[in-house]
Amino acid sequence: MARTLIFGGTFDPVHIGHLRAAIEVVETLGFDRAEWIPSYRPRHKTDQQLLPFDLRVALLRAAIDGHALFHVNEIERSLPVPSLTIQTLEALARSDSDIERHFLLGDREFLRLPKWVRGCDVVALAHIVIACRTEFDAETFAASVAEAWPASRRIDPVPGALMAFELVPGRRAVLLPLPRIEVSSSLVRSRWLEGRSLAYLVPDKAIEVLQAHRAEVTKLWSGRS
Repeated sequence: MARTLIFGGTFDPVHIGHLRAAIEVVETLGFDRAEWIPSYRPRHKTDQQLLPFDLRVALLRAAIDGHALFHVNEIERSLPVPSLTIQTLEALARSDSDIERHFLLGDREFLRLPKWVRGCDVVALAHIVIACRTEFDAETFAASVAEAWPASRRIDPVPGALMAFELVPGRRAVLLPLPRIEVSSSLVRSRWLEGRSLAYLVPDKAIEVLQAHRAEVTKLWSGRS
């Protein structure tokens, strides 16, 4: 059965931190494929002026060009809005059930997952990969997991992981340390609006896409809160 990493987000814009995280996870855990799924209309950002979906897709495609295991999946284009992780995963399962999917989350978002819309149902459709910083306090995190997921239990981690949990029978979460890279989409937007270089913050091919849409990008990012 093929093992696929699911990496969702607004990607407004994609940057080297996203790419490095995906590379680290795919190499460490040995995935066959990574699917980048840009959010069509995220529920928590409806009041903000995101770049258009097609432009964010174009940026992603440019950024991952040349990475054989990386693919952009536009599935949320055809799903109801606002975009919800659970309905995306359900749609993926309907499209191909013969795939072992692993959903990538940051450590803070993982602890908040039970509070998402049908967040507890997410683990019925995918294992979880939890990305954390290398100086992460693992034992404190384990205590937080026990509180957020009372039915979970610690299990032996796979090589390269700090720890692992069985959240429900047959579904696990793996805590994976990643290199600390202080880059964010908000930093990239700020540098752009200041007229500063995005070199080494965003892949060159994605910068070319941004420059080709300079007026639109500047107008929309200027209106971000």
